[in-house]
Amino acid sequence: MSRGGKAVASASVALAIGAGVAILSASCGGDDAAPAPPVDAGAGDATLPGFDGGGGGEAGADAGSDAPPLTTPPVGAPIVGLELFGGYADPRELPPPVSTSGWEDSSFISPDGTTLYFGYARFNFTALTRGELVVDGPDRPGHAGAGFDVYEARITASGWDVLRSTMNTAGDVSEAAMAVDRAQKNMFFIRFEGSLGDIYATARQPSGAWGAPTKLPSPVNTPCVEDNVHVTPDGKQMFFDSNRTDAAGSACNTPESNRDIWTSTWDGAAWSAPARVTGGPTETAVRWQPFTNTDGSVLMWSGYDAAECPSGSCIYQATREGPAKYGPRSMVARAAPADGSKIGQAFAIGEVSTPEDGKYLYFTFIKVAPPRDAGASDAGPVIEGNVSLGVARRP
Repeated sequence: MSRGGKAVASASVALAIGAGVAILSASCGGDDAAPAPPVDAGAGDATLPGFDGGGGGEAGADAGSDAPPLTTPPVGAPIVGLELFGGYADPRELPPPVSTSGWEDSSFISPDGTTLYFGYARFNFTALTRGELVVDGPDRPGHAGAGFDVYEARITASGWDVLRSTMNTAGDVSEAAMAVDRAQKNMFFIRFEGSLGDIYATARQPSGAWGAPTKLPSPVNTPCVEDNVHVTPDGKQMFFDSNRTDAAGSACNTPESNRDIWTSTWDGAAWSAPARVTGGPTETAVRWQPFTNTDGSVLMWSGYDAAECPSGSCIYQATREGPAKYGPRSMVARAAPADGSKIGQAFAIGEVSTPEDGKYLYFTFIKVAPPRDAGASDAGPVIEGNVSLGVARRP
């Protein structure tokens, strides 16, 4: 695939789950899903290495003990082609059973660093960018149909333990792009219906399961697209991206990928009318997938800028200067350009999150793959058929 608008759009679709699901949602009936081997959703039998070369998690922190919960992520192969800033280094793929040959997306690490929330769909992303609906991802236990479900992965002494979240709606309804508060008692997520995404909330019940979700009222939700919701750990400030032209959503930008980042605050009884984030986050040609530090004073987002970001998507950040105003942008992470010499290297990075201590940087990424057909008119490098999750650390 040539490095033109189509390549950029394709990468952005992969990393902005709403855009992808907008394409998928009308065709997400699971009846036509191709048979695929199931994936073992539990922890692997062998202990997976952590960043320190030992097992994932901290020594002595066994299940059922009084030791602190595990927060050192089990990791896989190094990710080639990513340039990291701000002290982060050593980007690694997340290994099975988190990553599969299917489409993992919407990575979000809990504020305490113990649980990774992510979305999963069985669709082949590369085929989707060609206008083909191919279902070839493995079938995770309990997965409904082929669209997106939410999964929760906890770090154990032997690796990742992955379970389908109890917040998922019965049936083939695509839900993902989630965030939780510090206590992991409240979850906000996106439900995709037709071509639109809306923000929903659910609370954890005494049983530990998530309760029935509630759609947030207007003006948080509008007739436009709402996507990629994030909430600060105290649950008092929300960020999301939307293609609305004003706070009320009286009109919607086209294409729907023309979005801004919006923020709303909780007053104890209701969410305020959203305010458009201004400053640095408006400077990139694409701006979505917001994430903030503990108090919202530093905002990260996925963006694309031809001068600074030669790939499909990069991560930026800016520091708050006012209630919804942020200062100049700076680069957090970027990937190598997608040309024929970069096969196997990262082409785009997005959907960033960190625990409150900032020790690890979790993200979604895609790679450059070999040309599919040397005789095709669009025979340049294409992205891989699956979208993957990764993590970097602060040494």
